[in-house]
Amino acid sequence: MLRRIALIITSGVSTALLLDVSAKGQEVNIRLINGDLISGKIVHEESNNLVKVIDNKYLGKIKIKKSTIAKSKREKAWKSNLEIGLDGSNSGSSSSSGYNIEGATKYKKKSNQIKIRGDYEVKRTKKNNNSLTGVRKGSSSIRYDRIQGPLWTTYTSTEYKYNALNKSGINTIITSLGMSYKIHENPKTSLTLSVGPSAKWFNGGKECQQDANCEKILGAGSFGAEFIWSINDKTKFIIENNLITAFAENLSPSNHFLSKLKFYPKKNSNIFSSINLEHTYDYHQDPKVETSYNLQVGTDF
Repeated sequence: MLRRIALIITSGVSTALLLDVSAKGQEVNIRLINGDLISGKIVHEESNNLVKVIDNKYLGKIKIKKSTIAKSKREKAWKSNLEIGLDGSNSGSSSSSGYNIEGATKYKKKSNQIKIRGDYEVKRTKKNNNSLTGVRKGSSSIRYDRIQGPLWTTYTSTEYKYNALNKSGINTIITSLGMSYKIHENPKTSLTLSVGPSAKWFNGGKECQQDANCEKILGAGSFGAEFIWSINDKTKFIIENNLITAFAENLSPSNHFLSKLKFYPKKNSNIFSSINLEHTYDYHQDPKVETSYNLQVGTDF
């Protein structure tokens, strides 16, 4: 009986020692504040509250001050950005100046993802001491994605657009639901496609009453694409395109294209500048085509 107990105790102690040796011998990666990565086995008996000792396969024992070790960052549920742009011109008796504000916020946790965006632009022209508002437009949108797997999501979205210059369709609302598929993703690039049925409604403008589709809900189909390319630590390129085809008396397409090139002054900076190109075509609006360029500065938070 005593021999059996002794064997059990000896076996337990041996197992504990083996587990302890295994834990001590485990390879770890330590990221430093300057971005360097050091790998090796932790030498616990030589480490303390101020210094961590790593036994590297090639360099031997390395003493690392704990104050130089980067803290592991938890992925934030909310990510936002705000951008402001200014422009101006002068030609003889007239001059123009304007500004635009753009903001976006994104929430992602577990299987839920929400994107909220908004922008507003004003441009005033002064001629012969008379000030006129040349452009006043804005938009807001919200999109909810339910993650169904590594590549698939189901989504629903609503977008509102306002353009005071439109002769028909000053106000436009587009709502859509469907499925989204990430066809390509790696640490540098990603490409996501979205497709589904949608509905379109618009009103406003002096020619709205002459438009047979004004103030009617039109059934439509929606196809969207988003491409993101992190060129390097300081440069990011984004392309977004959304095609809506409304089923009225004939097929009535509208397309919104946006490209954005963002520059960060240094790695991990929250401040950036961006160059933006936006092109819009809408069969139901007058004017049907609009292209704009702007230079903005912004911050991520």
